[in-house]
Amino acid sequence: MAHETWQRLENDGFRAILSRNPEGAVEIRSRQGTLLNPGFPELAAAARDLPPVILDGEIVIWHDGRLAFERLLRRLNRRPESVAAEVRSSPAHYVAFDLLRVDGGDGDVARLPYRDRRARLEALFVDQGLMPPWTRCPMTLDRDEALSWMWEWAPAGIEGIVTKRVSGTYGFVHELRVLARILGSRRGG
Repeated sequence: MAHETWQRLENDGFRAILSRNPEGAVEIRSRQGTLLNPGFPELAAAARDLPPVILDGEIVIWHDGRLAFERLLRRLNRRPESVAAEVRSSPAHYVAFDLLRVDGGDGDVARLPYRDRRARLEALFVDQGLMPPWTRCPMTLDRDEALSWMWEWAPAGIEGIVTKRVSGTYGFVHELRVLARILGSRRGG
């Protein structure tokens, strides 16, 4: 039986879970759980304006019309002055492709089908009027459209296409472990 799937672009960036808790604290964590705030202070500062939320996405840097992974690497394990210089020359963007938690009536939405999480992500962008450094990852149900995006944007650093079941929950074991760490750190555990 065929399953309806969303298609999205795979960027040349750092996969990161971004959380902003009700008290305003922000954490940006890699897939391995490494805190990325020191390397991306502009994203951490911008996230303070978000409502309490947990997003899954990628950090990217555009430079000279293409994604510049090497500029992401320059942000790691650097002195604050070096990072500040990189921020001025090449600011980072956060490309959101999933919403895992939003405070208010919805709360933890990670167990909802992706179609519902995507609708809430779309609503978050509209309701909050989010502009750069925030970007929604383009999605389509049309495989041919996704393939045309890939070929059109490959010279800009797009690495491929990721498919996700429309009815699928957020069930990747590794990502759930990182999410559990983030939620645990919010509770002091």
